[in-house]
Amino acid sequence: MDTATRFYSTTEVAKWLGTSVPSIHRAISRLELKPDRGAKGHLQLTEQDAHLLREHLGKAPRIDGFTREELFVLRVLLTRPLGLRSGRVVARHAGISPSTALKVLNNLERRGMVEYRHMVVAEGSVKEIEVWILRVIPHWITDKMALDIRGTIPPVSVQPMRMENRVPRRFKHLFWNVDLAELDTKDYGPAIAVNILEQDDPHALAWAIHNLDPEAFATASLPRRGFTPEMSALAAHIARSKEAECLIL
Repeated sequence: MDTATRFYSTTEVAKWLGTSVPSIHRAISRLELKPDRGAKGHLQLTEQDAHLLREHLGKAPRIDGFTREELFVLRVLLTRPLGLRSGRVVARHAGISPSTALKVLNNLERRGMVEYRHMVVAEGSVKEIEVWILRVIPHWITDKMALDIRGTIPPVSVQPMRMENRVPRRFKHLFWNVDLAELDTKDYGPAIAVNILEQDDPHALAWAIHNLDPEAFATASLPRRGFTPEMSALAAHIARSKEAECLIL
């Protein structure tokens, strides 16, 4: 999309988002946008209008054999290697309805692209949970396909994933000498990040990446006793990735 241009037609925005012109018109109505009309009566959308439409409709490339909703779900699972617990959680992240998410997950499962897997986690005690996860060896993902999926942007859910401001009880074993009720992520973010990085718990790290600010990892990356160069490098990489994600979204 040419961001140097001041106005965009509905056709241009539809092509950019990978959807149809009628979908753009319906979204304009739902969002109550008031674009100007050009000399020939065509709608003229501003860059702000276009980005509001992207948040509402999402952005997906046109790929034969895949619906937009399937690409939204694949994008979500590709970036969450530990998976998501239910179709409802997948729906929230993918910005689609729970019924649509379940239909998509079942379709993708039949095609061998995702699976519903049992996992053992420590949540106060050891327990077994079930998660939707991208297949470990997804032979169907070519380099081009992976690039297209990563370029997909799901719609912003009306119920976005809430960030937690306390460490969950399932990670109590990592903070055995601390009262979790006192561990506020805003005030103690760097300390939480350091402790989780030192423990090498992938589930706790996945939680921290979602719930801690980039600054927490940036501070955690600073040289400190007992913290290996590899840990510092990982913390710095996470901080940069989260900062870039904030800029993109």
